[in-house]
Amino acid sequence: MFTTFETFDNIFNSFNLDPIFKNSDLIRKTDSGLNVTILVPGHNNESLHLEANGSNLELTSVLEKAHPSAVKIERKWKLTSSDYDLEKVEAEVKDGILTIQLPKKITAPAKSNGIKIK
Repeated sequence: MFTTFETFDNIFNSFNLDPIFKNSDLIRKTDSGLNVTILVPGHNNESLHLEANGSNLELTSVLEKAHPSAVKIERKWKLTSSDYDLEKVEAEVKDGILTIQLPKKITAPAKSNGIKIK
């Protein structure tokens, strides 16, 4: 049996809306890649650690470097697509909002090589 909230969540999720909200995170697909926006009140660029490892992206916080009212933050994303360039991820925190940009990989068009016929 579903609770009222589970029923509401199931109905809301069935719309398959984009952007997607998860844990107050906003994840948007764009033509240039993925944009992730996360509320991180009390944190700054010194108290947040973002790491790309293989197909994983991990965000953790260090409370000693944060504002006393800050809460611990841990997020892990597994990218199921190899379309994103994790070596070129950009992140910025401003006014308690962390924005992460994951650019799409740029693939060079296949080169056409002429083959000499003997």
